[in-house]
Amino acid sequence: MSELPKLRIAWHPGNPNEETTCGFEKAKDVVFGHGLDVLVFVEGQLISSYEGLLELATQDRFRNRETLKVMLVSVVAGG
Repeated sequence: MSELPKLRIAWHPGNPNEETTCGFEKAKDVVFGHGLDVLVFVEGQLISSYEGLLELATQDRFRNRETLKVMLVSVVAGG
């Protein structure tokens, strides 16, 4: 298997110009370490687990990319 892409991570709401880049191996903590109050979108697709991220990253259309864009969306509950 070729090397997995790095992740360009941004928060929404937040400054779209502020992105963090991390290696794929840190995704469990950086991307999925926030609990259920965050939705994770990778290249526009909702991903619910590290395994889902791995599956997406190894698809033919993403396999040779240097980076994948990750958007973390804070879920605000209340009313």
